[in-house]
Amino acid sequence: MDSIEKWKKRYMSSDTAAVTKMFLPDIEAAYRLLQKLELSPILVQVLTGHGGFSSYLYRFKCKNSPECVCDSQKEESVEHLLLEYPKYLQDRFKLEMVTNMQPKKENISKLLACKKHRNRFITYCIDIAKDVINRNKTK
Repeated sequence: MDSIEKWKKRYMSSDTAAVTKMFLPDIEAAYRLLQKLELSPILVQVLTGHGGFSSYLYRFKCKNSPECVCDSQKEESVEHLLLEYPKYLQDRFKLEMVTNMQPKKENISKLLACKKHRNRFITYCIDIAKDVINRNKTK
């Protein structure tokens, strides 16, 4: 088995990187796509879930809880913020109107892969992440 096949197998069978897999489920397509993207620190936080989100900050004892401010039964994760958080309902609706694709988990990778709508989707993700990261900054 060559190294690419080993890498693919390890990526797909791993219990880690769930957020990254939501955006980039296919490792070879991910490699090609990432060559085209301008990766900013905020975009990397979105694509990995490693950043100023309550669910991540809680893991490192930087927050007392992983819960979202909108619902104590929900974790403030990248997935929740992009797909469910009530504050961004209008933004999700606008994204759907522009892309003709409903922002839901099974469409995340398609929205990122679609050359025509990629920049709009990335802007949507970054705007939400900036808002949440700013709110979660420690004082």
